[in-house]
Amino acid sequence: MKVDRDVGYPILANVRSPSRLATLRKLALLDTAPEDSYDRVADLGRRVLGTPVALVSLVDVNRQFFKSCIGLDEPWQTSRETPLESSLCAHVVASGSSLAIPDTREDPVHHGNGAVSNLGVVAYLGYPLMIDGEIVGTLCVIDRSPREWSEDDIQTIADLAALVVAEMKLRLLAEERRAALQDRDRILAVVCHDLRTPLQSTLTTLGLMELDAVSAETQELIESIRQSTASMNRLVGDLLEVSALQFDKPSIDLERLNLPELLGELAQSAAARAGESGIELTISSQPTPDVLADHDRLGRALTNILDNAIRFTPFRGTIDVSCEVSDGEVLVSVSDSGPGIPESDLPRIFDWGWHAGHRENGGTGLGLSIAKSIIDAHGGRIWAENRDPHGASFSFALPAVV
Repeated sequence: MKVDRDVGYPILANVRSPSRLATLRKLALLDTAPEDSYDRVADLGRRVLGTPVALVSLVDVNRQFFKSCIGLDEPWQTSRETPLESSLCAHVVASGSSLAIPDTREDPVHHGNGAVSNLGVVAYLGYPLMIDGEIVGTLCVIDRSPREWSEDDIQTIADLAALVVAEMKLRLLAEERRAALQDRDRILAVVCHDLRTPLQSTLTTLGLMELDAVSAETQELIESIRQSTASMNRLVGDLLEVSALQFDKPSIDLERLNLPELLGELAQSAAARAGESGIELTISSQPTPDVLADHDRLGRALTNILDNAIRFTPFRGTIDVSCEVSDGEVLVSVSDSGPGIPESDLPRIFDWGWHAGHRENGGTGLGLSIAKSIIDAHGGRIWAENRDPHGASFSFALPAVV
């Protein structure tokens, strides 16, 4: 194993390499809080090698930042960084090799380094941390007394450095996955937004065509196209809502709302949709306190829950909607006379895109997930349960305004 004991050349050119700095930035570890995964490795190195100090150091353009600093004196323990003039780790980064110094005070190259006078470094052993072919920093141990580093010591620090690199690579993969998901959501939002205009235009045109005197066969064809287009329009709306809830994290515009009044606003449209499928929908509510909620978003959550009930209720079935106050919460329940939900599917009924067992009866699998995200954003709770002897009930509760 090559150990560099004579780094006698300017270090700034290598340290400030654009490709190396780009890799360091991509890690997104600079100026982050201490993490247990890095502290454990550093502390293990300190205990195994019998030194008072161990560091995971990231070498930036003009400073070194300590992702982990076990046993370091103040003020460095708090500031967690030093300028490059007080960095032996920068020499490890520049050389690409381990650096073992028995006594920095006697070392012809490093005796003037600020780490010797400011941090009290006497014996130093550092190993490079390489990510994607670039050295971003070091794992090092420091002793306050002179010490001859053995080959076993160097092998130990190399093995521990490999653990740090593995943790960094996991973080890099997580960051890349997060960025890819953001790119996907951006593209999804743009495509869905661009699709809405032609879909709305098609629905308008079909509505005008139905007003013309055409044959029954043509009317039937127009209605079939209209239903398909409306279904696509709803899907696009669901996808846009998912993108907003998962990516944009929109703010919730809270105002005092009366849930029975909101149900009354939605009742006519919901009853009409249910009537088209031969379903009787009834709404009963008690006088309730107001809640703090976003009118449009809460209306969307309620509509999704009602549409789900209509979708899975058989012809001549019933849907009962109730609103009441219970234990300081305003509770809304939507109960249908459909087939119910398999018990094994209940824990996942609100997962994104989940279709529960035989309740695959159209829809995108997003409506209930969107409803849950909206209720969660309001600080409420939502749940599903089966009814006796059959059917399902979806309920949510929001804190009442005192």
